[in-house]
Amino acid sequence: MANMKHLSLRAQVFITVGILILGVVSATVYIANAIEGARESIVRLNRERLNSLTGNIARRYSTVLNFVAPEQMEQTQLAERPELLEQFNAITREELVNAPDVEIGFFHVLWNRELVYPMTSPQTTTLVNARTFKQFIPPILQTTYNEQREQWTHYESPAASFLIVTAPVYARNRVVGAAWAFDDLGDELSSAWPQGVTLFLQFVIVLGILLAVSFVITLKRDVNTIQDGLAKMKGDLTTRLPVSSSEMGSIAGSINELANTVLQQQREKEDLQRTIQQKEKLASLGQLIAGVAHEVRTPLAGIKTRIQLWQQAMRSTKKQKNKTRSSPEGPTPNSMRLVVEQLDRMELIVQKLLLFAKRKSPQMQRVNIHEFLDQFIEEISPDAKKQRVRVEREYAPGEPHVLADTSEIRKVFQNLVKNSLDAMADGGILRINTQEATEYKTLLVAVEDSGGGVDPEAVPKIFDPFYTTKHSGVGLGLSIAYEIVRAHNGTIRYERGATGGARFVVSLQLENNEHKREHKQHNRS
Repeated sequence: MANMKHLSLRAQVFITVGILILGVVSATVYIANAIEGARESIVRLNRERLNSLTGNIARRYSTVLNFVAPEQMEQTQLAERPELLEQFNAITREELVNAPDVEIGFFHVLWNRELVYPMTSPQTTTLVNARTFKQFIPPILQTTYNEQREQWTHYESPAASFLIVTAPVYARNRVVGAAWAFDDLGDELSSAWPQGVTLFLQFVIVLGILLAVSFVITLKRDVNTIQDGLAKMKGDLTTRLPVSSSEMGSIAGSINELANTVLQQQREKEDLQRTIQQKEKLASLGQLIAGVAHEVRTPLAGIKTRIQLWQQAMRSTKKQKNKTRSSPEGPTPNSMRLVVEQLDRMELIVQKLLLFAKRKSPQMQRVNIHEFLDQFIEEISPDAKKQRVRVEREYAPGEPHVLADTSEIRKVFQNLVKNSLDAMADGGILRINTQEATEYKTLLVAVEDSGGGVDPEAVPKIFDPFYTTKHSGVGLGLSIAYEIVRAHNGTIRYERGATGGARFVVSLQLENNEHKREHKQHNRS
């Protein structure tokens, strides 16, 4: 309050008027909420009362209808029997004794008849007029019958306010109709004015004048402290806010606790990521070592066998120089050729292993994918013709450009096409098509053959290193292709083709507008 003395009179007037307006608004909101709460309470209490009433009469109606024979449940002429109607009316009159201001009815859906017409207590006039009944009662009765549970609706307009509650009526374990109760709430809702509202309004205005200025000053100081602390916390998560006994001090304490939790989670996340990365490296290394050992073991076994045979031949030759008995065969051109072939196979494994292990970051550039594919198809055409394979192409409209390293992407399609040609030794069709996936800003390039496809059991493992279904394969081709595509922020997946062959779909990033502008500026320069 003392600080306001340093403000101009105009500023003090604005602050005072602001506090008064805030007090009036607060009081108005309170009044509106209080009235709304009172009205909701009235509706809730009346709904509970009508729920109990309709539940009671529905059970009593059900008791009467349970005496109807099963074969008569669908006979509408039963609704004309006066003794049945009299029992329903008697039940209704008994229940209305405790609810003189309510109107009750019962509609039998199976018979499509109103068995208990709108009825009120003798001292109450009819509440529902024909128009209201036609507009509101039938829909809620039908909903009650369809959903087989209690329903209620509150209709309010400037001219009227009433509540309708329904309950399903059962007979022989099935819903046959619905009982309803109608109550006019106009008088009760119009008097829903909480006591003490006027006194509260005066109190809020006076209290607002006394407390608003002090509250604003204190709040401003605490808010500035928290804002300054949060600004420092952005750069250093170890920074903590000063804590006091005020509400804002409690908020500052909660922010400090949150910062401690975030800092701890961040450290735990970093530790977990390091652990996961280490485990992934070890798992990958183990898989790679197992694959290398498996692939190298076979040619080594062949070489070892040949050398052992040569050693045995040399020993036999020394011992049996003067004997005519035949000795094991020594080194021959054919056996030497087999050894060289096994060594070549080991060299190929090492080369592909080095290619797989020493992946370089792709040098992205703007590539017209259709021109690239046309050139690639020209390169593979001689091999395709030798195997009587017809190459078909189907491109997306236009000239889409992707961001790719052409030398690396060429290796991907070389591996895919080689696998396709191997699968069509007796000839076939090789299809290459493109399709834009605009919602993901990618281009899909599919390589499909008419071969036998991939065994479904082998599909999950086809991209694993050293996994192959070929007798002479190394099992690194698809793994290398997978790594290259992933380095391009793309994907590669296997599908079964339309003719049953293998279909590999490669997704590449389409050139965005920013790259287009850079390319245009480069061409102009």
